[in-house]
Order: sequence, then structure tokens, then C-alpha cells
Amino acid sequence: MSAQVLIWWGTQSLEKQSPWWRVGGLAFTLAVGIYSLLLVNDTPLAIRISFYCVFYAVMHLTVLRLLLKSQYRSRTGYRLYTSIVSILLILYGLRIQFAFDTPFNETTLSHRYIFVYYMILMAEFVKFVTFVYLCFERLEYTLCQLALQDTLTQLPNRRAFVTQTTQRLEDDTVHALLLADLDNFKSINDVYGHLAGDQVLIAFSQHLQHIAQQEGALCARTGGEEFILLLSGNSVKRVQHIALQLRRQIEACQVRTEQGHIIRFTVSVGVAIHRRHQPVTINQLFECADGALYEAKARGRNRIEFALTEHHAAPSSVAPMRATTSVPCEESNTDLPKRYLTRQSLT
Repeated sequence: MSAQVLIWWGTQSLEKQSPWWRVGGLAFTLAVGIYSLLLVNDTPLAIRISFYCVFYAVMHLTVLRLLLKSQYRSRTGYRLYTSIVSILLILYGLRIQFAFDTPFNETTLSHRYIFVYYMILMAEFVKFVTFVYLCFERLEYTLCQLALQDTLTQLPNRRAFVTQTTQRLEDDTVHALLLADLDNFKSINDVYGHLAGDQVLIAFSQHLQHIAQQEGALCARTGGEEFILLLSGNSVKRVQHIALQLRRQIEACQVRTEQGHIIRFTVSVGVAIHRRHQPVTINQLFECADGALYEAKARGRNRIEFALTEHHAAPSSVAPMRATTSVPCEESNTDLPKRYLTRQSLT
């Protein structure tokens, strides 16, 4: 009984259930244990066996309910664990049935009952091993998620983005890569603090993720205040509209800090568009978008610059109607930060 309760608690902890379930499970187990010690010891053997089997079946049903409601139920470990629990439910039902092969005034168990009893022992051992495997599978999944996700914005990181884009770029279609960089982000951190800067990053990531979900695109935070968005299958006109929509949304966005300050910020976007009917690599798109972003920064920020991968002509630009930035701006000059002068591959 204690082993069954521990397995149930373990499954609840794995699924992050409320601790009140564990308290209720403990109270239920104590009540059943006291009842079995005080009242059922003088009852016939078949009745006692049935009593315990019903208890085990109830525990397995609660575990099965947790497994079937889990968001990870399609994973291999969960399928194995669910199958073993289902088999045990059947075996406990057979054990109850075969327990009544024994007359009420005797204690000799039938061969069928003994066979089912040993089958249950083996299945319980397999269930324990499967539960351990399930725990390691969840641990591996959690570590993979942490390795592929930006903890602040909950967006995929650069590694996850590169992994997901490899297959998409093999399609013979129009691809567009948007490389976005928040303008004067260092000034936000210096004036309002890094916590306010984190709020700005989260606000921008939410806008970017909303657009990505609408367009079926991939987005990620590549580092610092830099973000990336990959569009596939969209027309050039649609790509221009999406980029302009992102810039306008950010220009109208306001972030309120815990101290009551309101921060407005802008974004510069470099867009690389690939129209040729031939494969393109993520590094080629990134280098082209990086050059367009370089132009957007050089021409005053809060701009969108477009470039084609087919040639190295100067990108076309979309400038804002007006500049609205409430944070202290850096001195206007054509010199760009050093990180824009060095081209680095995405991978």
C-alpha cells in the first residue's frame, strides 16, 4: 500500500499537481490502513484480498487519470507507463475474481490466483522501472527545453532557431529573414535600470511572437536586444507589410515600470529576401539581413531596410514618419557600434 501511494505521489509531483492531492492521498491511505488492521483481519480471505485489490485498483485509476490528462502523454515514456498501469488494472480485476475460488472456510489459494499474483508482481516491477525511465525522460526533455529556450522572453534561442530553419530553407519558395534590433537599448538600461530593460525585451518578444503565430513563422532571440524572424512562402509585398506592421506596433508600444515610468522605444529592422529557385543557407540570409540592419542603424534608426540575396545593391528603405523616443538618445553620427562592423555567421 505504501509503495502504491509513493508511486501516486511521484506521478503527481511529475505533473506538478497541487500538494493538497498528496495530503488527501496520505489521509486516505491512513484511513484504509487503520480499517484493514482493526476490522478486516477476521473476515474471510477472499473478502480481504478483494478489499486490498480494490484499493490498488483505485490508486492505479488515479495514476491513469493523471497520465491521460498530461500534456506529455504522446511521449514514449508516458505511453509505456500508461500501458503498464492499464494491464495492472486488468490483473487486479482477475485477482479479485480468482480470490473467490477459495471457499470462505479455507485458506488454500487456487492455482489461477497464484499465477495472477505472480503476474502482478512482475508487472509492478516493470511499472517501477518504467516510472524511473519516465522521470529521466522528463528530465532530459526539461534540460533540452532550457538549452533551446531563452529564459527571459520564453522565445527559442539561436541554437533552436538554426535547428528549426534547416528544413524550411530546403523548400523552393520565397524566404525572408527579419533581423530586429532595439534602438538605444543601452540608454534604457542606464536610465531606468536593467529590470525595466527586461520588461522592454519581454514586451517586444510578445509582439514578435504574436506576428510569428499569425504568419506561421519562426522567431527567436539571438542575443541581447537582437531578435530574428523567418518568413517562408510569403510574397515580397506581404513581407514588407509584416515588417512595417512590426515597426509601427513597437513605435506605439508603451512599457510602464514598477516606479510608474513610461518607456517608449523603437526598433530597426533589416530584411533579407530570397527569391531565387535554389537553396539558400541561413548564414546567407543572416549576412544579407545584417547588412540591411547596418544601413538602418546608419540612416538614423527606427527604420526598415530591405535587401535581396541575389545581388548586393543598396537596400530599399522604409523610414518612419516621425521619431518618437522618450529615452535619452545617443549622439547622432554615422559611426556604428563595433558589433555591426564584424560579420559573424549565425551558427
